[in-house]
Amino acid sequence: MSLKKKDDNNIEALCISSAYGKSDIDVDTLIKNTYANMLLSKSKKVLSVFLYYSSDYKIINTDLKILKSDDKSAKTAEIMNMAEHLRLKRGIRLESGKIGRNELCPCRKW
Repeated sequence: MSLKKKDDNNIEALCISSAYGKSDIDVDTLIKNTYANMLLSKSKKVLSVFLYYSSDYKIINTDLKILKSDDKSAKTAEIMNMAEHLRLKRGIRLESGKIGRNELCPCRKW
C-alpha cells in the first residue's frame, strides 16, 4: 500500500479498491476498509481509488478520495475491529519485538 516516498501533497500511499456494480456497494464500508489498512501500514495520508466495474469487467465509474489518519472517523471502534480482523487474517504483527527463542522467523511464516 505504501509508496517509496511521499509525493508533493504528502501522500504516502495509494489504496485501490474494486467493487462489482455501484448500486449495491456501500462507499462508507470501502472508506472504513481503507482506514483499517492505513492503521496497519501506519500511513498518515492516502489517495484512495475506488473502481466500480460491470459484469463484463468494464470500469463503469471511479472515485478518488484523500484520507488522513487524523480524520475524526479514522479511529472508531469499528475501524479498529476491521484492522484487527485484517491483521489476524494476514498474520501481521503490530508490535515490533524481539523474536523469541522458539519462534519462527517472521519471513518464514509465509
